[in-house]
Amino acid sequence: MADRGVTAGELSVLAKRRENVRAIFFPLAGASYECHGIKYHPAFLLLNTDAAASLEKMKSVMQMHLDNLSGFVSMGYDTPGYGYAEKGPKGEPVLQRSIGEIASGMDIPYIVDNARGTPFLGVDPRDINASVMIYSCDKAFGGPTAGLIIGKEQYMIPIRRALGVHGNRWGTTSSHGKAGYVMVDPGKEALLGTVASLEVALENPKLLTDPMEKLLDLVQETAADELGDLSKALTITSSANSLGVEVNYENTWNTDTPIPIFPIEDFYSGANLIQYGLAKAGIGSPLCYDANIVLGPLSNLCTKEGELNEPRTTYALKVMFRGIKRLTERFNGKG
Repeated sequence: MADRGVTAGELSVLAKRRENVRAIFFPLAGASYECHGIKYHPAFLLLNTDAAASLEKMKSVMQMHLDNLSGFVSMGYDTPGYGYAEKGPKGEPVLQRSIGEIASGMDIPYIVDNARGTPFLGVDPRDINASVMIYSCDKAFGGPTAGLIIGKEQYMIPIRRALGVHGNRWGTTSSHGKAGYVMVDPGKEALLGTVASLEVALENPKLLTDPMEKLLDLVQETAADELGDLSKALTITSSANSLGVEVNYENTWNTDTPIPIFPIEDFYSGANLIQYGLAKAGIGSPLCYDANIVLGPLSNLCTKEGELNEPRTTYALKVMFRGIKRLTERFNGKG
């Protein structure tokens, strides 16, 4: 389902070569996997995922492979567009929590890839019974290029050993570059920057969450102003985990003027016209694929003090929604 230079059988979060390991995937109940976009690949449309029905399907698939079952892995993003619209009392995704409960009951690990998540502010690994939650520090919460693992030591240590960074016999920090994206090992500077970023999230969370909540209000208001009735088909939510606002437009395909969907292949190849248009307009490129647009209070939309520059942000949102409106009109033969 992906063509970015990976070998046959590799997919999504597990798109790495693994010997002697079998990864089992199954479609989520209520989700849709239609082909869309310029590169025309399957788009993962997860807005209407049914957590209970998906869990039953997972149990059925699990029973067929029980003799070889060694753990569970899922994406940690907690927004409706990623299949996690159903939430528990602490805001934790019901589907994630349920997977964690099964894994805990079987005494096997549940590993959550929360690359674009924020420690302390987002989903608490304990609330979903996660054994390990893995973050990219240079994404949502603006740290340097580095990785962070939070979880139970008996599962963290084998992961560190597999990465070749755990030479000691006790848990320690390490200097390990993300070799796919950086020229050199970031070293001590990355460690210091990561600690500083974590301190902000832990000690001054409102510095990160207040701009996000203001952004949510502006997105909702501007979408209604610029798109009119079509905005009613949008699902707009904020996420402290992603420190951003998700605009999901999957349900516009139930109207007469669907907004064109671009799969992740268009995102990586530069063929996503929504993302491409924003970049050309000088607006920081958001996370944008599979009928989701995740907007964050980017640096060029904030003051030096970290507060959201509302006039500038409103202007940027008008550019975005007017561009989407024009693209949708052309897509539907009306412009």
